[in-house]
Order: sequence, then structure tokens, then C-alpha cells
Amino acid sequence: MAIENVIQIPGTIAPGRSDWQTRRLYIRFRYTGGYSNFKLEIFSIALQRIRSITFSCSGGQAVCWWHGETDSGDPCSGGVYVYKISVGSSKHQGKIMVLR
Repeated sequence: MAIENVIQIPGTIAPGRSDWQTRRLYIRFRYTGGYSNFKLEIFSIALQRIRSITFSCSGGQAVCWWHGETDSGDPCSGGVYVYKISVGSSKHQGKIMVLR
């Protein structure tokens, strides 16, 4: 399975603000294959995992989002974070800025 055509909107998020478009990271991508489980992981710049989300998709296109919180539901601090999408041996990484 390959992950391709990844679109990340926006490049900076500001959780807690009134503008719904900047409150979350939205990621859309295509993948080759049928029904599958995907994992979205968020890491601090020091590569400490702060959030892991597993989701299922079918039909060749997937959407996931992150609202700027840790696994325990606490808001993460402002800064640069790395996200990783993985399914099987396919992976995609990107960066996101969080403003507080």
C-alpha cells in the first residue's frame, strides 16, 4: 500500500481560537489498496510521541485530523511538531506549527 497526494491544511494551527479553520490539523491523502487501518502519530521536535490516533478507511482516500491535544487530552504547548501517517510499511511525515 502506498500513501500519496498528501494535503495538509493548514501549516499552522491555533487550538482554542474561534476560527474553525485554524483550530485543527486536517490531512487528506490517497492510498493504493482497499480497506485498511492507518495510524497518525504526533511527535514533539525532540521526537517524543505525544499523540497516536488509529483510524480505518476504505475507497482509496482517507482523512484525519488533530486538534492539538496529547493522548491524555491535555493541550500541547506551542512549537513545531512532526506528524507521521503509517499503514503497513508505507509512511509519510510532515511538520506542523502549533500556536498558543
